[in-house]
Amino acid sequence: MVTLCFLFKGLHRPLMLAASFINNPWTSVPIATGTAYFGNILMGRGLDLNMEAVHWGSIGLKSFTTREGAQAMFTMLKPILAPYLVGGFLLSLLAIPIGYLLAGHIAPRLRHPPRLAHVPPPCRPPARPKPDLPEPE
Repeated sequence: MVTLCFLFKGLHRPLMLAASFINNPWTSVPIATGTAYFGNILMGRGLDLNMEAVHWGSIGLKSFTTREGAQAMFTMLKPILAPYLVGGFLLSLLAIPIGYLLAGHIAPRLRHPPRLAHVPPPCRPPARPKPDLPEPE
């Protein structure tokens, strides 16, 4: 979305990238949830994604800095980790060719946009004549 905004609207690129980092939490939760459900369906578990065993409040700095904390976090996330990774991997594999084909379809159109019949060609200022310089002797 950010790329489309600064390609088509000519908006300020650094400002748009900064805004995307603010807006990203709104999109990451639905994407992660959809990925986990997709992986769960592929693994034959259906739409029953049980996250009652996950205590989100217990994940903290200790979970990433100590071995015991990391093992406890892995044990707690184990029921949803496999569906999340499988779903994310396969959705990524599906998105790569779709994105490639879509970009291949859009890129030539952006390089050579069609001329609109009602829009006159851009006006160029007349070329300035070169001053007559004396010839060297």
